[in-house]
This record gives sequence, C-alpha cells and structure tokens, in this order.
Amino acid sequence: MYRKCKVDNHPDTKAAFKKFKKDTAKEQRGARWKYINKFVSQAFEENNTRPFWKYVKSQRQDNFGVPPLKKDGILNTDSKTKAEILRNTWE
Repeated sequence: MYRKCKVDNHPDTKAAFKKFKKDTAKEQRGARWKYINKFVSQAFEENNTRPFWKYVKSQRQDNFGVPPLKKDGILNTDSKTKAEILRNTWE
C-alpha cells in the first residue's frame, strides 16, 4: 500500500493508506497490551512478581543526563568530570 500510495499520489489512495496504517498501529498496541496483561496476570496468580519487575525494568529508559564519556581510554561517569570533558571539548 505504501508503494502504491507513493506511485499513484491520489488522495483516495493516500486516505486508504493512512487508515490502514492507523488501524494496524491500533491492532499492534492492543496485541502488545494483551500479551503484557496475560503474562503479568499469570505471574501474579503463581505468586511470582519477578516477571512483572523484569518487564518494568526492561521498559524503563532514562532519557536525561549525559551518558558516560570516554577520555584517554577511561570511561568517566562522575558528573563533574563529564562537565570538564565537555567544556574542554568546546574550547
């Protein structure tokens, strides 16, 4: 459908592609949540919280802060050292 939409460039084809894309994304989200609910429910029924916390940990993403920086072959994780490395890079 994507290729046909790109080649055809007709408003009806674009509308059909957008609807298909939206419906597919909705189904995918539903299937994902169904899977998550199933294994989490099963884990709690067995009185085992490990799968739940394993899933939570895998989904957690810290998107803030500066990642560790390597200088002279040494990986630096200290905030002050990372700030100095970045400052020296721009001078």
